[in-house]
Amino acid sequence: MLRILNISGLLMALAFLSCQPHGPSASGAVGFSDGLGRRVVLPAPPERIISFAPSLTEMTYALGGQDRLVGVTAWCNHPPQAGNKPKVGDYSAPGWERIVSLKPDLVILVGTERSPMIDRLKALGIPSAAFRSESVEDVMGEISLLGKILGRSPQADSMAALLRARLDSLRPMLDTIAPGKRPRVFAEISDRPLMTGSDQSFLGQLIALAGGVNIAGDMPGTYAAVNPELVARQRPDVILVLHPGTTPQDVRRRLGWSSIPAVRNGRIVSGLDLDLLMRPGPRLAEAALMLHQALYPDEK
Repeated sequence: MLRILNISGLLMALAFLSCQPHGPSASGAVGFSDGLGRRVVLPAPPERIISFAPSLTEMTYALGGQDRLVGVTAWCNHPPQAGNKPKVGDYSAPGWERIVSLKPDLVILVGTERSPMIDRLKALGIPSAAFRSESVEDVMGEISLLGKILGRSPQADSMAALLRARLDSLRPMLDTIAPGKRPRVFAEISDRPLMTGSDQSFLGQLIALAGGVNIAGDMPGTYAAVNPELVARQRPDVILVLHPGTTPQDVRRRLGWSSIPAVRNGRIVSGLDLDLLMRPGPRLAEAALMLHQALYPDEK
């Protein structure tokens, strides 16, 4: 089995960090550039934060800023304590009355320049910080930015260093696997339409970290629909079903897929922890390890 830095040691270190003081001052303006390059200036460090991304909720807890969270989405379920926070809907259906009633100093979310939610928050006079979560480096940048917002930059630096060390511990084992021996992977995130991620996406980078080769790696953009015939022609060795409602039996019944090596050899993987696998947050190394074990089940 792939070795990784001791997880209990990491958790103890993060627990220690979360108990450290917030930093020098609880007053004075806080300015930063968010993931979209927007300049955000707050009159004081935010004390009432709403998170609209499970990954950012996890990160806030890991940095010891959970007392600042006054609202989270219905999907924010890790750590378990996050489930006790007031709910504000989700990104696709925000509860605007609830959001306003919670009087947030800041809303943190994953978004793009075209996100209507950002415009609505601006119209309501609620500051927002947008994060981009499509790469390992994005995650590291988010840890740093959130640490600055929370006034916990030293803790963020330590957390990022620990995460990098855990990711680095994966690489020596992967280096022993010749490129031609790495499984070709199709990662299915939806079946209607059939969708996957390119190497520019967080999912694509996770496949590479786990020692796989993404058959849709050179696809334009990050996530997009793909033609089932194209998947069949690419002949993946492993098919990952990363959404509910589709079983390996459903995949095997697809027209023209019976000759795909993954189908022929029974390498259709479902039932993985999607909350862990699809969230670009502080559990990134655990996600890479879980996926590696799915791609290399015979490793000792």
